[in-house]
Amino acid sequence: PDVTLPNWKELTLEAQSPEITDEVVEKTLADLLERNASFEVVERPAESGDQLTLLELDEDEANPYPVYLDSAQDYVREALVGKSAGEEVSIVTPETDHGDHKHESETVRVQVVDIKKKNLPVLDDEFAKTLNFDTVDALREAVGRELKARAAAEGNTNRRDEFVEKLVEGLQGDLPASLIKRRRDAMFEEIKGDLERQGVPFSEYETFMR
Repeated sequence: PDVTLPNWKELTLEAQSPEITDEVVEKTLADLLERNASFEVVERPAESGDQLTLLELDEDEANPYPVYLDSAQDYVREALVGKSAGEEVSIVTPETDHGDHKHESETVRVQVVDIKKKNLPVLDDEFAKTLNFDTVDALREAVGRELKARAAAEGNTNRRDEFVEKLVEGLQGDLPASLIKRRRDAMFEEIKGDLERQGVPFSEYETFMR
C-alpha cells in the first residue's frame, strides 16, 4: 500500500522506565526469602500461612497435592483454616461467569493429609552466602543492579512501542491491520529473545513488571 510517514524527528516520547526504589529492592529480597522457605510438619490446626497436603476423596486413584494457604483463593483458605490433619473438608467453589461460558458452583471433598508450617530464612550474611554472595549488602546491591537493568530494558521497550504507535497514528494512507499485527508480534518475539540472551525467563519478567 502507498503510505506517507509522519516526520519521526518531531515525535515526542513520554514512556519512562519503572522507578526502582528501596522499597522495590526490599520486596524483591522478601520474595527471595519466600522462594527459599522450608516447611516442617506440625501437629496443630491449620493457620493462614501454612502449606496443607490434600487428597480429593471423590476421585479414583487421586494423588495428594499441596495447597499454600497464603496464596490460595479466599473460599479455599476459609474452608481449611482451623482444620486438622485427618479431617475431611467440603470446599464449595463459587459460580464464575467467564462471559462466553459459566462454571457452576460445585463441592469438592478433600481430606487434610498433613499440615506444614512455613519457616522463612533470615536475611543475613549466612543467607547471602547460600546465593554465592559474601554479605547481605552485596546481595542487596546485586539485586538493585539487576532490577535497574530490567527497568531500563522495560523503558526501552515502552519507548519503542510508543514510537511505533505514533508512527501508525500519523500515517497517511491505508495500512492493513494484519501488517501492524505482524510487526507488533515480531517486536514481542524480539523482546523475549533479548531476555533469553540475558538468562531472564519471560514469566519472571512479566511478574516483575506488573
